[in-house]
Amino acid sequence: MSYRVPAFVARHRHAIVKASTPLAQMIFNDRFNLRTARRDQHGAILRDALDLVLKRWYDGADAPLDYRRADHLQVMLSVWQTIIACVDYRTWEIREPDHQRAKRSPHPSQLRIAELAGLLPPGYDRTDPPDRVERAFMWLRRIGVISFTKQHREPKPDGSGWQSTGGALRRLKVKVLCFFGGEFAALVMGQDKANKKHAAQRQQREAEFRSAVESMDDTPLIGRPSPPLPAPEGEGEASAQRYFSRGQPPPDLVEEIMREQGCDWPEAVAEARRRDRERREGVTELRPDSS
Repeated sequence: MSYRVPAFVARHRHAIVKASTPLAQMIFNDRFNLRTARRDQHGAILRDALDLVLKRWYDGADAPLDYRRADHLQVMLSVWQTIIACVDYRTWEIREPDHQRAKRSPHPSQLRIAELAGLLPPGYDRTDPPDRVERAFMWLRRIGVISFTKQHREPKPDGSGWQSTGGALRRLKVKVLCFFGGEFAALVMGQDKANKKHAAQRQQREAEFRSAVESMDDTPLIGRPSPPLPAPEGEGEASAQRYFSRGQPPPDLVEEIMREQGCDWPEAVAEARRRDRERREGVTELRPDSS
């Protein structure tokens, strides 16, 4: 009997999920000798010693088992791979992979995990997940892979108890995943380091933004006086001619006309252009006499 990879996991393209497949196959094939680490021909560890896989999933039996039935181990590894394929690797939360389903419930239920893992037999009553899936989840919680669970519940209409209203929020523990060793553990550790680096960069950007906001002027934008107009490039007629050559009168001349006549900016601009036109015409008329 060989290990059967769930179809949902086989289609996944994430590096951590792809690395979990040979590891699961190795665990399944070495189920009689899991206390010894598996190495390649060069001595590199392919799989660490896995006493945690051999632990019983029910209370009162802490002694590890030397033998694990193939069908039980198939279910446990299928559920283990499925939750790894459903993980949000930024938060290590198990998320619903289907976008339409995620709108109703962002976290998958045990029945949904069993469906993705291919553990629902034909004609099964879908109101409750199989017992073997529940045992697999108990094993994952016992060994610490699932480190946090928060079930969403509401009181029953008759007041007799509580009922589940959706999938539970479950979070994986990175340190326990690294206990499996090999390339899988290296990828998990690298992902966790990248998450911490990105979180530190995000916190630094937020701190810089808060510091910039705190250093800003407290004067409100509404009612704040407008910034002063740019000063002319020079003094005298040469500066005015440079402004008029660009199609605009000097700002200081416009402001002076506004103060004198009490008019608006457009009227002051028109008056400045009229004065400049008269000045240029007067200069032109005086040129023959000056010669």
